[in-house]
Amino acid sequence: MAERKRTAKKKTARKTNTPKRSPRDHKGNERSLLGKCLRLLCICFLIALIALSAVYYFSSFETRNQLHAAAINMINPMRHANWMPKPVAALFNTLYDHIPSSDGLIVDGGELGRGDNPILAGIPQTRKSVRILQNTSYVNLFDEKERQSLCIIYRIGQPTESANNTRSDQALKDPRVHNLNASDMHSNEWLPQPIALPSALSEAFGSKGHNEAMLLSNCAPLTQDFVGRVWQPLNHMVAINYPQRFGEIWIYSGPVYDTNRSKLASGLQIPNALYLIAFDITDSGGLRAIAFLVPTQGYDGRPLSDYLTSIKKIEQVTGLRFLPEIGYDAKDVLESWVSPTLW
Repeated sequence: MAERKRTAKKKTARKTNTPKRSPRDHKGNERSLLGKCLRLLCICFLIALIALSAVYYFSSFETRNQLHAAAINMINPMRHANWMPKPVAALFNTLYDHIPSSDGLIVDGGELGRGDNPILAGIPQTRKSVRILQNTSYVNLFDEKERQSLCIIYRIGQPTESANNTRSDQALKDPRVHNLNASDMHSNEWLPQPIALPSALSEAFGSKGHNEAMLLSNCAPLTQDFVGRVWQPLNHMVAINYPQRFGEIWIYSGPVYDTNRSKLASGLQIPNALYLIAFDITDSGGLRAIAFLVPTQGYDGRPLSDYLTSIKKIEQVTGLRFLPEIGYDAKDVLESWVSPTLW
């Protein structure tokens, strides 16, 4: 009996002396496994990148274009996803800009872009009698009969300093247009809202540009919901992000009125859409453009790419003729082009 007890004690002692693994050991093993997986993924990615580079280098022109299109289709959703962090989206934009075919259609720009003139290739032509209101930050083609702007033209490049630090958050009366008051654009949900936004003009012209953007001559009766959900994001992308990526950008924007024009009690017309055209002169001197036509109603949840259109379409609905000093062939090709993607 005593012998059995001693044997049981020895077995118990052996079990007690068996080393146990601590939670730290488990975490260490998990980290080691995760590190191995990451290294393997990096190696696979590097091999795939080398293989893809080799295929691209030795492939035909047609195959390269197919690879460009595949890369654009893969990167585009990432660039404009609302959930994407801004630094990551900026990285995808950089990758997109380095794809040769991402520039879109480019025509011969000739000697365009010389000097500091905000107007590119001549003042837009129209059959209406307009007054040109010259400001520091933009040029306004103003229809005095209808008391509304037809086209706001500005050039966004490197930021400049402004001595005036006072900024107005209210619409300002333009002393050059005596018969236009802020109350003329007030009616229920309609408020005087800037066409060229203060955030865009202040980026390049400081407080001077901000205050000029608040002039009533630059305003149209719009709803705050439309401005906040559509017009502001579009202008931020074009007037702030594009200059950061491409350098100087020329922007033309203004209202569009339907044939059956709705009017406020003051007689001012309510725009049924706004247009925006951005022109870019590439490093090689070529000219490219991207155009948007944004309805002021029915915009819920739609991506900005849904508003892409042609310059020719904007000319049809506004009666304006842009780029009058460009040769007919180049002008016709550029104005008929509809960009398939956002820049």
